[in-house]
Amino acid sequence: MLPSAAMNVLIEQGYHLFRPTVCRHILTSAAITVSARNLAYLLYMQRDDMISKFKSGGMKWMKPL
Repeated sequence: MLPSAAMNVLIEQGYHLFRPTVCRHILTSAAITVSARNLAYLLYMQRDDMISKFKSGGMKWMKPL
């Protein structure tokens, strides 16, 4: 499960990481060394990449939980 701050950012932006392996990689490599706030910021900064992947068909749009 993502830290609550990171989850809030994803929900607010309306994006969802669709690959669990990506989620696990972020959590194991970053969450241990950075705060939840910093992790949320890193995820937020990926929004443009997420949008481009979605538009190119490489990412599935999912409604936030």
